[in-house]
Amino acid sequence: MDNQDQIEFWDGDAGSKWSDYQTQMDAMLGPLGLAGIDILAPANGARVLDVGCGCGDTSLVLAERGTQVTGVDISGPMLARARDRAATRGLDVSFRQADASSAVFDAPFDHVFSRFGVMFFADPTRAFAHIRSQLAPNGSVTFVCWRAAQENPWISEPTAAVFKHVPRPDEAPDPLAPGPFAFAGKVRVSGILQDAGFANVEVAPLDLDLTVGRTVDEAMLFVSEIGPASRLLVGQTPDVVARVKDELTTLMGDRMGDGGIRMAAACWIVSAS
Repeated sequence: MDNQDQIEFWDGDAGSKWSDYQTQMDAMLGPLGLAGIDILAPANGARVLDVGCGCGDTSLVLAERGTQVTGVDISGPMLARARDRAATRGLDVSFRQADASSAVFDAPFDHVFSRFGVMFFADPTRAFAHIRSQLAPNGSVTFVCWRAAQENPWISEPTAAVFKHVPRPDEAPDPLAPGPFAFAGKVRVSGILQDAGFANVEVAPLDLDLTVGRTVDEAMLFVSEIGPASRLLVGQTPDVVARVKDELTTLMGDRMGDGGIRMAAACWIVSAS
């Protein structure tokens, strides 16, 4: 997808569906975002731009840590949820619907942060060069992004289960195309930031187990509705969908442990200045 396709996708039904699953998504991804924020360690009062803030989870955490946060996202439905959550918690967070690769802000930021929100730019080098232009002197960027799909069983195992019943595409997807795993390569992501004008690039691995759901039913809803199986099931017959869901139910049951269905995840925490 190019940037316009991404905007149309996330500002429509996809954004609404992700908003519906906000609680489950934040429970699953929250520890990864917290790990990134701990690396960022912003000072009290620092101005932070949260790129791809979605339903606002990381923006709210940053605000609770005493920073002045602006969350930016292309999804209207998700930003509506973010604003409601900030108001409910009495937090002063600014949210703006815009494309961070081109949006201009009134004042420079001390830091840019993102939890899985920067892998979707059509031209990532240009996008990061623009983001850098929105930073104050000595500003920094810190973000969390996925390593390769095969290093992430929470993605690879449900996907393999689907492909037992659904034909694989004739052509493998372009691993460098905008998408969740576009920054899987450590050398590539370092090069993008350096070409965008950043220095002191550090790319550190982060490995954690995710809680995909507290119950098998909850995990099933995630993997089949917005998770790794969702797009693969589009256009399939009811019989195929039923067989895939049976396969996924078995997989989720096999992964049940204390506290729910736990599956391994592999990320990078990337920082630069």
